[in-house]
Amino acid sequence: MNFRNYTILGSLLLVALLVCPEMIEACPNCKSGFTEGTTQASVGEAYSTTIYMLLVLPALIVGLIATKIVRSARQHTQNTISE
Repeated sequence: MNFRNYTILGSLLLVALLVCPEMIEACPNCKSGFTEGTTQASVGEAYSTTIYMLLVLPALIVGLIATKIVRSARQHTQNTISE
């Protein structure tokens, strides 16, 4: 598979996950086990927020590193061409 196919596949997967968020819930008992507005619900919500942060952080780090590499490569190419 080439880069274009991976991009299309990744885009379709992202759209599917955004359209159907119930597909990505890890623990259905956590959702239904707590009644909203109670102390137990706030603990469950905090746990969910922590999980979301732990999922987003690696993607953010990889994205920042990839951006830095691409910018460095472009700058190196421009410097090489201008010389």
